[in-house]
Amino acid sequence: MFPITLDDGIHVVVKEAVSTLSDLKELRKEIHGAIKPLNGIVKEADRLIRSLTLVRDVPDFHTTAVGQQAVSIMRMCALYYGNMAIMAAENRRMNIFEPKVLRKGDHETGVLENMLNRLTDARTVLVNQIIAIRVGLYGSDRDGFRISPDVLIRVNKLAKTALGRNLVIYDQLKDKLPVKAKKGHADDLIKLKDAEADAPDHPSSSRTMTDEWRATVGISGATGIAGAPGSSGIATHDDA
Repeated sequence: MFPITLDDGIHVVVKEAVSTLSDLKELRKEIHGAIKPLNGIVKEADRLIRSLTLVRDVPDFHTTAVGQQAVSIMRMCALYYGNMAIMAAENRRMNIFEPKVLRKGDHETGVLENMLNRLTDARTVLVNQIIAIRVGLYGSDRDGFRISPDVLIRVNKLAKTALGRNLVIYDQLKDKLPVKAKKGHADDLIKLKDAEADAPDHPSSSRTMTDEWRATVGISGATGIAGAPGSSGIATHDDA
C-alpha cells in the first residue's frame, strides 16, 4: 500500500489521522500508570480530531500549508501509535503475572511525555495556521479587497466552536460586522483598508493559497462551507 500524501486530498489525510488518533485513545486503556501524560494524550487527540474535522469541512481552510501540517500530524500519529502499541503489548505480556505500572522517571513515561508535548505543539501550529486565513476575502491588489460578512461570520462560528478561538480577521473586523450572518449581495461586502487586508507572515489574500491547494488535490467549486449550514458534525470546544 502506498503512503498517503497531500496529493490524495484533505479528506483522505484527515480520515487517516482521525482514525489513528481514535486508536491512540483506545490504546491508552491498555497501559497502566503514567496517568498524567496518558490522559493528556487523550485530550490532545480529541482536540486534534476537532481541529482536523474543521479543516475537512471548511473549504476555505484547504490551503497548502494547512494540508502539509495535517499530513505531518497524520504521520506523527502513526509513529506514536506504534510506540503505544508496543507498550500495550508488553503490558499484556506482563499481565500474566502482574500488570506493569509506568512511573515517573521510567523510560516509557518519558516517551509518553515527549509524545504529549509534540502533539500539543503540532495542534498549536495547525490552529494558528487556521485562524490566520483570511476567510471570505475577495479582490486584488489593484482593485482593493472586500470581505463577505456572511462567509466570515459563519466560518468563524465553526472555528470558535471547534477551536475555542476566533479567526484573526474576524477580531479585526468584528465592529464592522452585522450581529447575525445573512445571505448577502455584492453591495454588502465590506471594503478593507490595506492594513486590514494584510496579515503578518501571510499573503494578503487566502484565495491564492486556497486555489493552489484545490489545484493540487483536484478540488473545484465556490468558496464556502461544505455541506448544509449547521451540519458540520464538529464537536463543541472544551478546554477541560
